Amino acid sequence: MMNFNITQAKSEEDWDFFYKLSYETLKLLRKSMYDQLVNENPNKSDDELLVANRKEMEEYCDFEDPKSRVFIATEDSGVRCGYLWMGERNSEDAWDFQKPQWIYDIVVDPKFRGNGLGKMLMEKAEEFAREMNRDIGLFVHEDNTSAINLYKKEDYFVKCIPMSKKVSEKLPEVVIEGYTIRELESKDISIVRELGLVSYKEMVKISKDVAEEQIAAKYDEYHVKLGNSDKKHSTFVAETGNGDVAGFVVVAVASFSDEIGLIYDSAFGEEHKNAKLVEAMITQAESWCNLNGLSRLYYLLNTNDDIPQESLQSLGFGVPGYFMEKDLFRDLPI
Repeated sequence: MMNFNITQAKSEEDWDFFYKLSYETLKLLRKSMYDQLVNENPNKSDDELLVANRKEMEEYCDFEDPKSRVFIATEDSGVRCGYLWMGERNSEDAWDFQKPQWIYDIVVDPKFRGNGLGKMLMEKAEEFAREMNRDIGLFVHEDNTSAINLYKKEDYFVKCIPMSKKVSEKLPEVVIEGYTIRELESKDISIVRELGLVSYKEMVKISKDVAEEQIAAKYDEYHVKLGNSDKKHSTFVAETGNGDVAGFVVVAVASFSDEIGLIYDSAFGEEHKNAKLVEAMITQAESWCNLNGLSRLYYLLNTNDDIPQESLQSLGFGVPGYFMEKDLFRDLPI
């Protein structure tokens, strides 16, 4: 039975090991990222690509941040055999009241797998997150079923799913029996906020107990931020034959790319949460992206969202993976 020690990376040898194993993992398991590295560094040798990847990581990541940490696992003989890389999550979802500590990478050298080191590194990750007084999260690829099952056994839950699709060049006219889809009017604003806030409360509930007035204030702040930005956006509502607002969708140019559309917010009345209406509203958002020359439509789907994952997949949205989290300070009713 092998014995392992896990300590913070400090020496130059520790960092050399971290960057080398990270690069080898990139080559083996992250083909799209490796291909991008090769395309950006044409005619470079393997050693030169390793250096280029290290430089890119050093420029992108603030390893001096006290919330960031790289841990190195060594076998009793001193041989380095794996690492854990953590930091504060570098983005915040609309429904988050606190960024979790994020596992950016856990890698065990193939020669040392099967000895329980992965579980030890996970335990170290949770220990560090508790020190930071934060919950813990990670991203796992959709096809990595063994890892997903492992995380679920360790009480991680799927919090949200980043979904996207290429915007179609030709889209059908959006027509659905019993509803009219149109742009937001001033008379709709209060009911749209009411619908959206009900949905938003459910999304917040999945991970935090927060007072209702705080939830309402953050929801309003989220929409004020969009209104004050220079990003183009529109709100579409579905109106019933009686003139009632059945649901809405807000679509905008994404803050992270001027070529991508983002479904910023959406919600539906309880009696109108049917697949046909949901799919019609998403198609309306895609048509808006088409008219505005955007190449992709993106949606960060909360597990408690009004829009089912199946509806998005039926429209061609892909599921690259899952954002999973674990609450370290309370038991979740999930």
